[in-house]
Amino acid sequence: MVVNQDIDNAEKAVRYGVPFKLRHVASGSVLHSHYSNYSSGSYQQEVGCYESNDINDWWIVKGPSGTDLWNCSIGEPVLNNSIIRLYHVGTRKYLRSDHWHFSPTSYQQEVMCDGECDNRDDNDDWKLEIEGANPADPWLGEQKVFLIHVNTGLALRSNFGKYINSLQQEVSCHFGKDINGFWRVESMA
Repeated sequence: MVVNQDIDNAEKAVRYGVPFKLRHVASGSVLHSHYSNYSSGSYQQEVGCYESNDINDWWIVKGPSGTDLWNCSIGEPVLNNSIIRLYHVGTRKYLRSDHWHFSPTSYQQEVMCDGECDNRDDNDDWKLEIEGANPADPWLGEQKVFLIHVNTGLALRSNFGKYINSLQQEVSCHFGKDINGFWRVESMA
């Protein structure tokens, strides 16, 4: 039976270069970005959580910032405690944050998308922390995860009741790990 479980887990593993959707566990909304910029703060591309599904919800995991475009082996499972970048498929920009900009409604650390497909900025780096997993376990879609911004140590989260526009919940980074910081893979291509 262990063999069948290993096969099932291999099929559920999130892999470098394979598109997926990331759902905020507490709100049920999907991590989303599109060709619209914040009107304050960084003035970079908005990132929010969207209740409906659409083409702007797809992301790809790439390796950490560095000298190589992917900096990982495409198709390999993403492992717990890995430093990764999340690449927005629709706009070809990276999920990022920094010390200098605050989100428009909660005034927490802003999360945005920026950079072209060859960007190698370490503000794009996130540490994957899988709840209850061993250090080198593969990331399975149904597992709850935290994404910790490497340069600031803050957790990616969605903010209930805070909207960047009429349809999208604000996404930001904040101190500590709580229910608003849990994410789960919604679907993989």
